[in-house]
Amino acid sequence: MKRRCVRIGGALLSALLWWSAAAAPPAAATTLPTPVIMVVDPQAVLQRSKAGKAIRAQHDHYLQAMQSELESNRKALKDTEAELMRQKAVLPQDTWQQKARDFEQRVVEMNQHYQRGAMAVEKSYRTAIESLTRAFDQVTEEVASEVGCNLILPIQQVVLHDPRMDLTSAIIDRMDRQFPSVDFPPPETEAQSGPPAAGQPPKK
Repeated sequence: MKRRCVRIGGALLSALLWWSAAAAPPAAATTLPTPVIMVVDPQAVLQRSKAGKAIRAQHDHYLQAMQSELESNRKALKDTEAELMRQKAVLPQDTWQQKARDFEQRVVEMNQHYQRGAMAVEKSYRTAIESLTRAFDQVTEEVASEVGCNLILPIQQVVLHDPRMDLTSAIIDRMDRQFPSVDFPPPETEAQSGPPAAGQPPKK
């Protein structure tokens, strides 16, 4: 008898739930807008725009200057090491060992200096890219508003599209007019002895 009550209770509960759902008033219909889709290639904008090219040029400039400075200092250290090896036979052992420790410390400091410099260059690069991305977002919204677009898709996620939907070139043209360049902060490292980090040019 207990099991039978459970079955009847379950059936009544299901019936009541069904009746409640059927008796509830229908939800208000939601009208969705007709999609107007615009396709954009963000990578092309970053690569082909004037600002994007300028960012890469400055990034490369700092890295090349840093590399030239590094090669010059490596040559100087190599000459110092050769001289130190010649002095090993004529200097007192304790004097030579102190010179050797000083030399090793110079090598460590040089490596740390250029590691900090490389990190500073990459930090400035990321800052510039963030500024470029904000400019890209602003211009893309402007173009979308003008053409009545309500859905923007990156071309990398689109399998097939009408070429007329791709407004990448229009965005690049407008970016070149409104944002021909963005700020690339000079790389800065913590105050350390040695040459300027990453070949930083002197301040005017």
